[in-house]
Amino acid sequence: MDPRSKIVAINKLLSAIREIHPQIEAHQVQILLEIAQKTLSTMKELADATDVALSSISRNLDALGDVHRNRKPGLGLVAKDWDPREPRRMIAWLTPKGKEVVSRLLCELDP
Repeated sequence: MDPRSKIVAINKLLSAIREIHPQIEAHQVQILLEIAQKTLSTMKELADATDVALSSISRNLDALGDVHRNRKPGLGLVAKDWDPREPRRMIAWLTPKGKEVVSRLLCELDP
């Protein structure tokens, strides 16, 4: 792929990301894509993979989830709950809406 085609592809991908929500932040997209790579992700795994502090992972999961911490509606792309195998650990996964969004983003890379 020539450089111009790559730039066009990146622009299309960025436009698709902005369609998720105009204010979505880059690290939220990174967290979303990390979760998409596994069935279940722990907050520690997400923090390690994205180089984002655990407290920020928690806030971003809230924003990507159903209800943001400040009680505003979240994006509904991920869900989280306590790990039944390890009650001290929180796990996150994509919701059906999150899977649909990731699928759309992948289609932008390979139309």
